[in-house]
Amino acid sequence: MVISMDKVTGSASMETYGGHLNLSGASGKVVAKTMGGHINLEDITGSIEASTKGGHVNAELDPNPNTISSLETSGGHMELNIPANAKATIEVFVENDDIEDEDPHEILKSDFPSSKFDVDKDNGEIKATYVLNGGGAKISLKCTGGEVKIKKWNK
Repeated sequence: MVISMDKVTGSASMETYGGHLNLSGASGKVVAKTMGGHINLEDITGSIEASTKGGHVNAELDPNPNTISSLETSGGHMELNIPANAKATIEVFVENDDIEDEDPHEILKSDFPSSKFDVDKDNGEIKATYVLNGGGAKISLKCTGGEVKIKKWNK
């Protein structure tokens, strides 16, 4: 099953127990939850609450000031695209058994410099913080069993 929505004015909420979620744009709070599918969120201005237990999360987010966003996957990769001029603090937690054998910077890749990048190879964890343009909106990324990419979005 796939649930797809075109661009909406304002907020959007999408939820399914076993399918993919696609949204082509929103200006407000976006909630996207699935128990077993991918989440693709394009051209979001505002905030995101996205979680999947068995899929990838891909999001383009231009965060509004003083918003809180959370993206989580337990069985896939994650990619966040964010404008280079965004004011945000991004907290990342990655749990991946490959951390002890691979370069952690290949598991968590970012176009932005980190202010903190801690690796615990014994527990297979990376905790990192990225403060963009002095900080602002709070963005939390949690990925278990996959890789994370944070990219500059040329909006």
